[in-house]
Amino acid sequence: MDSWDTLYKWEWFRRPQWISHFRERKASLNESVASLARRRIGSDARVLDCSCGLGFHTVLFHEAGFQVSGSDRSSVAVSQARQLASSEGFAIRFFESSWADLADRISEPFDVVFCDALSGSPNRQEFEGALRGVRGAIRPGGCVEFRGAS
Repeated sequence: MDSWDTLYKWEWFRRPQWISHFRERKASLNESVASLARRRIGSDARVLDCSCGLGFHTVLFHEAGFQVSGSDRSSVAVSQARQLASSEGFAIRFFESSWADLADRISEPFDVVFCDALSGSPNRQEFEGALRGVRGAIRPGGCVEFRGAS
């Protein structure tokens, strides 16, 4: 986790370099996920970004009109995601959780779970635990959107 925390601290330090254009960099992926969520669930879908990192996608899902929450294993990332959302004027719930623990950390399942980092699971056991946790965080009939890192 230390290496991810170091990366998140560095990216936050570089914030002046990306703050003005993070939306453009993430727009096509977010529109793809938003389109899927609207078709499958509706425009009022509850979305969990379970690999929120600094909160880029989470903020964009919020701007698309979804009820969104963000989670990450890194407390550093969660803290910085909260700051990003707050600086944009949004009250978005962020919480710290591993993928395996997601079902235990939420009060009710989500319609859509988005993850762009699952390929980062270091071994089969953690990967399987992550899949079980994501499955437990989604309501029956909901959908999961896995993507490569963006």
